[in-house]
Amino acid sequence: MMTMHELTACQREAWRRFLTAHARVIETVDKALAAEGQPSVGDLEVLVVLRCAPERRLRMSELAARVALSRSGLTRQIDRLERLGLIERAHCPKDRRGTYAVLLGAGLQAVEAAMPAYVQAIQASFIEPMGGAMKGLATALEGLLAEDLRTGACD
Repeated sequence: MMTMHELTACQREAWRRFLTAHARVIETVDKALAAEGQPSVGDLEVLVVLRCAPERRLRMSELAARVALSRSGLTRQIDRLERLGLIERAHCPKDRRGTYAVLLGAGLQAVEAAMPAYVQAIQASFIEPMGGAMKGLATALEGLLAEDLRTGACD
């Protein structure tokens, strides 16, 4: 009999496949972006989230939640993007403790330049292999996401 602390063989296998597939797709997309001289998936996701945000800025805590990074992980990433001149930090006028990450013009240009390679790599490594299962996967993953992560869609 299974206890509350165990997974079935099917559950373990699904979890393992999810982790492995995620790692492989990210690695493949990162390699494709690097081959084109574009930012990494992680850097590009931060830039894309900022591009879609109102006034192209978000509080650091909200940005961390949207890109699924710890605050320290995001701080390191923001430091790198700031050194590259793609974003800047700005103080929150209503809360002196708050800091915004703000997408700069160079960051917007970097996103636009990376999009063709990014989309092509996502198509080849994720969407095409999924075939007709894409809609079902999107629906299934929707249940895993918190409401606040589903906001901020950007065309």
